[in-house]
Order: sequence, then C-alpha cells, then structure tokens
Amino acid sequence: MDSSGTIAQGPRRPARAGRVLRWLHTRAFAFTPEQFSVGEGLRGATVVTLAVGMAVCFQSQELAWAAFAAFWTCLADPGGAPRVRLRVMAGFASCGAVVAGAVSSLSALGTSPSAILLFVVVAACTFIGLRAGRPTAGTLAGVVAVVAAEHPIGLIDAPARSLVFLGGGAMALLVSLALWPAPARGAARRAIALVFQELRDMTAEFAHGCCDPRSRERLRSEHRRSVRETIERARGQLAGAGAAASGSAEVIELARALDSGDRIFAGLIALSHGCDHAAPLQRELLRDLDAALAEVRRLVLKAGKDRSCLYPMTERLRAWRSASDPLVANVAEAWTAALERLADALPADPVLSSIAQQTSPSAPASGELAAQSLRRAAIVLLTYLIGHMLGLSYVHWATMAAVVVTQPDASLSWPRMIERILGSVAGGLAAAALAAVLVQPWEQVAIVFPLAAATLALRSVNYTLFVVFLTPLFVMATAVFSPGGGEAVAAARAADNVLGSILALLGCLLLWPKRPSQALRDKLAQAVDANLSYALALTESNSDAVDAARRRAGACSTAAEQALHRMLLSAGTSRGALAEAGALLGTLRRLAGIATAMQIAGSACASDLASTLAEVAAQCHACGVAADGLNDRRMVSTLERAGLQEQLNGRHSLMPPLGSA
Repeated sequence: MDSSGTIAQGPRRPARAGRVLRWLHTRAFAFTPEQFSVGEGLRGATVVTLAVGMAVCFQSQELAWAAFAAFWTCLADPGGAPRVRLRVMAGFASCGAVVAGAVSSLSALGTSPSAILLFVVVAACTFIGLRAGRPTAGTLAGVVAVVAAEHPIGLIDAPARSLVFLGGGAMALLVSLALWPAPARGAARRAIALVFQELRDMTAEFAHGCCDPRSRERLRSEHRRSVRETIERARGQLAGAGAAASGSAEVIELARALDSGDRIFAGLIALSHGCDHAAPLQRELLRDLDAALAEVRRLVLKAGKDRSCLYPMTERLRAWRSASDPLVANVAEAWTAALERLADALPADPVLSSIAQQTSPSAPASGELAAQSLRRAAIVLLTYLIGHMLGLSYVHWATMAAVVVTQPDASLSWPRMIERILGSVAGGLAAAALAAVLVQPWEQVAIVFPLAAATLALRSVNYTLFVVFLTPLFVMATAVFSPGGGEAVAAARAADNVLGSILALLGCLLLWPKRPSQALRDKLAQAVDANLSYALALTESNSDAVDAARRRAGACSTAAEQALHRMLLSAGTSRGALAEAGALLGTLRRLAGIATAMQIAGSACASDLASTLAEVAAQCHACGVAADGLNDRRMVSTLERAGLQEQLNGRHSLMPPLGSA
C-alpha cells in the first residue's frame, strides 16, 4: 500500500511465450534457453575445425575420424566438475576408439556379419550407458558403431583408426579441460537462475490471471509442473558441478539459493491453494516477492556479488508477518526466512548437504534396461538391412537416426521423431543452399567452425535446433572429404534421417512395447504413493523429511503428468481413460496444495483433508491404481486424531474402511 492509501499494482503481466514453452516441454519438446553456452560451442568448434583442417592439409580422409571423435567427445561432455567430465569424456573416447577399430575391420566381412556385430555392439553400449547413468555416452558409442560399419577397413589398419579416434578425443579433452576450461558451475548457475525466473512467471500468473478458471488451472498444473521440473533439473546440474567441491563457498551459495527457491515455491503453492484469484492484499505481497525474486536471479548469475541488496527485500516481506490473514502472515514468514538464509553468509548447515541430491521417480530395473537396449539394437539391425536393400548411399545416416530416436517407449519416440525429421529437413535445405554457394575447399572448411559452434552451443537447448545445425555440419564435412554433389548429399541426409526416424518409431510400437496404459498407470501409482507419503510426513517432526517428501511428490506428479500429455500424441488409449487419469492428477495437486498449506500454516486446512483423500481413493479405483497409503496406520491414526477417519470412510464405498486390512 503506498502513501496515498491505495493498493499498489502487483507484479508484471505473465508472458505468453512462457506458456508456449511450458506447453511444449510438457509434451517432451524441451526448450531450455538457459543452457545456451557460447563458450561450449566455441571450444568444441575450435577442436573440430582444427581436426578437419589437419585432414585437408595432409589430404587424408582417415584423419576425418579425428574430427568425428572430437565432435562426439564434446557431445559426451556431461558438464559440471572437471573430475566427472574427465572420467566420462575419457571413457567415451577410449570406448569409441575400440568400437571404431573393431567394427570397421569386422564389417569388411560382409553385410550379414556386420548386421550381427552392430546388434551386439549397440545393445552392449546402450546397456552400459544406462547402467552407468550416462545414457548420452552410451548412445554416442552406438553412433560410432553404425558409422564405423559403413567405413570398412582391413584388419591390419584397425589399430591406426583406433589411434586416430583416440587422438581426436584427446584433443577435445585437452582443449575442454586444460587449455580452455569451462566454468565448473556455469550451467548450474544458469539453471538456478531459471528457477527464479519461473517463480516470477508463477507469481505474475497468480497475481493477474487467477480470476479466470482456466488461468487458475494453468497455475496449479503448468506452473507447478514447470517449476518443479526446473528445480530438479537445477538440482541435477548442481550435483554434477559440486561433486568435487561440495564444501566450497560457491557451491554452498548456489545450494542455499536453490533451497530458498524451493521454499518460496512451497509458499506460492500454499498461498494459491483454494484461491479463485489473488486478493488485493496478496497482490501487494506478490509485488514485494517479485522484486525479491528478480534481485536473487541477478545475484545467482553473477558470482561473488554483494548480497546486502537483499536486506531491504527481506524487511519488506518481514512487515507482512503481522498481516490479518494468517495464511498471508505464515507464508510471508516462510519467504522472509528463505531470503534471510540466502542473504546472510552463514556456514553450511546440515540441510545443505542434501540439497544437491536430485529427486526423481524410481530408476528402471536391470531387466527393463536390458529390454530397452535390445529394442534399440533390433531397430538398428532392421534399419541397417533395409538401408542396404534400398541401396542407400549413406546407410549410416539412417542408422544414426534410428539410434537416437529410439526411446524407452513410443510416447517419447513420437516427439523425438518429429523433432529429428523437422530438423533434418530444415537443415537439409540450409545445407543445399550452402553447398551451392561454398564450392572451394577452404570455404567449406571455414563454414565448419560456425556450424559446429552453433550445434554444440544448442545441444542442451532444443533438439530440433540442434539437428538444424547438425545436418549442414555433416553435409559440409562430407563435401570437404568427397567433393562434388553437395546438393545431392544434403537431400540424401534429409531423406535418410526421415527413413531412420520413422523406422525407429515403428520399432518402438511393434517390438515388445510397454503398453502405454500400463506405463501411465505405473507413473500414476508412483505419484499417488509420493503424495500420500507427503501427507503422512506432516506427522513427523523432522522438517527435512517433510521437505524431501514434498519434493518427491512434486517430481512424481510431474512425471505422471508428462506421461499423460505425451500419450495424447499416440493412439491406443481411450480419451475417457485419459480424462480419468487427468482428474486423479488434479486431485493429487489439490492434496499437495492442502499438505503444503498445512506445512506452512499449521492445521488451518485440515478440514479439507478427508474429502480430498476420499476423491483420491475413488479415482484410484476408477483408474485401477493402488492406493495402499490410505490404509497406512499412521494415516489412520492421524485422521482419527483429527476426527476425520469416520468422515472419509463414509464418503466413498469403493474402498474398504481405513485400517480394516
């Protein structure tokens, strides 16, 4: 409220672009602009262009493998701590050298032996990558195999090819880790800064859009899903960046910032729960919060910046602790504590030791990983044989597409196929135009640098954009070593990628697929279990356990919602079943909102618990999802103390009475 006694305006208006990006990300079309890295692009492009230049100077096509190795090693870079990067990149370069030499030499035996060898190598590389938690490195090793299969050499030349590949990988390691090292926590800083930008978007939506029922639902679903996923993505980046320096001041600062963002997110959920729109009093509070979020974002992006600028922000929020609305007062107190903790240069406390632990649904079992590996290998085998039957000039481009498009289930392969095709066609047109203009060898070598820089800088931003620049990069590299017919090469690249992408999707649909309805039911069961565990955790005095349960509930609900939206791209599931699943997820969001409000405002929202649990039980029955947590004795005891068990038992008849089992 300003000096004239009028209510001040709330935060800025919500941006339309943010809504589009959230819609795309929910359906597996990821777009993460905060991960755009000019430095990463320039480092990788320097190595790749140097390797290509060496091959041209020595007039040796065999040295092209050094350029391929350097590029793929840069793609295998996981970012984060130098020790982790060294282990992953060196491991890939060593494995790739063995695969390149072995597959190239054995593929000279003929198509059938090569096909069998490809099946074995791709399956092994994929499985090892998945088991090690490095799926990108496993996928790239499979790419090395399919390219090597189309470039056979004699057995006596295999060691030389392996050494060339290892040399290219060593060049990438030398530049990326020694001569031109990347900031170890640059990606983590950008990811955490995006958390506060997403919180600003959520604040703006609540302040300006919640009078509209559609905006209210968007706040509860899109924003909560987007912010939770952004927080967990930042937590993963921080885990990698802090692996070798968990006690450093910078890691502690970033961990505290991420923890503050998570707590502010919880306050927004509690404040927005049950509200049709933000009241004038809440809008003024949100205005003060928006200013604080903007300042924290600036602090996160610039290391070592003086944090004293946060003190005025915390003082304004502290004044809200005397508000007449208890929920507003409690939320303001929680936000003030979160910002004070970030503003004060305190030593590391016990909770910071677990900040970098990423929260995610349970990992797949070894049997499921083996099935995924065999499926990818079988799809690559079929694509390889079909490519040779059709007489494709560049079979390895089709098999490369098959490797990268094949995902654990078809609901993930659909968007990857669409992005691969769109990027290949657009990139093919660009490559044809470049090939028509750049005909001199030095021009073709020169264009490799900007293309490689853009490709590597965009690799973590968006897959379509990545492929758009990847396609002309490979076409121009091919033109350097095989002059002439650049336009035809560009057309072949686009067509082969389209073929490989379609075959990959068909393989995911036909080769022992996981039923989409069962996959969604599994995700729903995890979400139900996590949200009920969060409600149960409120009975514990350990606040860290409650916060961990809240994060897991958000992560599991987000995974289930993404699975639901991706199923809209595929067939085989009735719209009625999807609607029931959507209703259950909406109720789980409401349950999480009640639990968060209870966590922050005490038992003020306990009266809503029984009716929401009754809806969860009934909707679980309709969806065929187990809700064993409702029969947990701690839940029964909690409801009995609140006088709500009888109310819950009487509100639905689809489940046995609580505690009867």
